[in-house]
Amino acid sequence: MLSFLDSSYDPGRHMPSHEDRVSRVSIVVRGTIWESVGRSEEIGSATSVVVKPAGVAHETRFGPEGARVISIVTDEPGLFDRWRWIHRGPAIMAAARFIAAKANRRSAPGTELEEHAWRLLEALENHAARADSTRPPHWLRRIHELLHDDPERTDSVAALALQAGVHPVHLTRAFRRHYHASITGYRSQVRVRAAAHQLASSNDPMAAVAPSCGFSDQSHLCRVFKKSTGVTPGRFRAAARNL
Repeated sequence: MLSFLDSSYDPGRHMPSHEDRVSRVSIVVRGTIWESVGRSEEIGSATSVVVKPAGVAHETRFGPEGARVISIVTDEPGLFDRWRWIHRGPAIMAAARFIAAKANRRSAPGTELEEHAWRLLEALENHAARADSTRPPHWLRRIHELLHDDPERTDSVAALALQAGVHPVHLTRAFRRHYHASITGYRSQVRVRAAAHQLASSNDPMAAVAPSCGFSDQSHLCRVFKKSTGVTPGRFRAAARNL
């Protein structure tokens, strides 16, 4: 059994530590969200997904543009094992497709929206199953942060390995083991998420969004975005604004 909740939050709103009464999976449609549980803090933007078990105390702040969030409520066993944010991988593709289907709910049967929701929940279960219990070494976390924080970075694998002080082969193997993606694939995911945020939260033309997110041009953005999310940048922008 699934149900959906739509929520809008005012710019700059701060919600002190609180607990949700119902477990949910929430998808950020537009805007920016800072959320913390204990000492752990995450920043979510368009297509980010958060798993929120009921009863977990968390503090939330919203960016200067506010935020729009869609939540999926379900009693699916085992899904709500812990609070966690997901910013990459198949779950993000499923989230983008769910956003597009939700925006087109008037023309799409309810079963189609539910199908997209179940696909997202399945992707989240698979993501949890792949999680590596070992913590990445410091040098690998540093490379991961470099890629995550700057979508425009174009460093080669050899250049990144030099910065980490390891052999390129060792870097690529370790990165895939801990982050379940190649360096090139992860870089692409970071750029797609950056583009999704700009498309959903700004009026910038796609020709300007592309280079600011690390794409060579608008055509490159369209090609990679569609491959990663299943929808075109234009369709995603329209969907995010219609919700």
